[in-house]
Amino acid sequence: METIDRPSGPQANGQEAPHTSQRIEYLGEASTLIDSILAKVEQMPVFKNFADDEIKTLTDYMQCFGAAAGEEIIAEGRSGDYLVLLLSGEVHLLRSDAGDNGVRKLVAVAGPGAILGEMSVVDGEARMSSCITAKPTDFALLHKSNLNRLLTEVPDLGNRFLVLLLQLVTRHLRESCVRLGLYTPAGVA
Repeated sequence: METIDRPSGPQANGQEAPHTSQRIEYLGEASTLIDSILAKVEQMPVFKNFADDEIKTLTDYMQCFGAAAGEEIIAEGRSGDYLVLLLSGEVHLLRSDAGDNGVRKLVAVAGPGAILGEMSVVDGEARMSSCITAKPTDFALLHKSNLNRLLTEVPDLGNRFLVLLLQLVTRHLRESCVRLGLYTPAGVA
């Protein structure tokens, strides 16, 4: 598995990893890992409209973590004040089904380039699913407070990133509506 370069250093400036575990390791401020992140982001379609210097600026507001397989990095039902950008590995998105006594069902699999947790960061509501690492996974984390700082300090970039998040949310909504038979995309018979 590919991972980002792992420097040694202090814990994230008072901002812990989600549901901190001995199997979730703080890797450093994302800006200190910019070369590794840029190499990965170049392969991520979600960032195709962002220049390298813009990605560098975004990393100034993020921290990086590594998680072993089987770690919950987002918990269904909890309030969410961060989103996750997967840099390597694989994450299973699981949702409890109230009709099956809360049994978790796999609803999606996400890999490098996926952004998870964006809905709760945008709307402040509880998480709709849990995200469990299926393989060792490295990820960058953006706290809502840092997103707000980005919007204030670098408004053009912050607003473009926020538009990206809203596009992801609407894409998820459309995909859900298609699965439920509530929507048929144009051009599909």
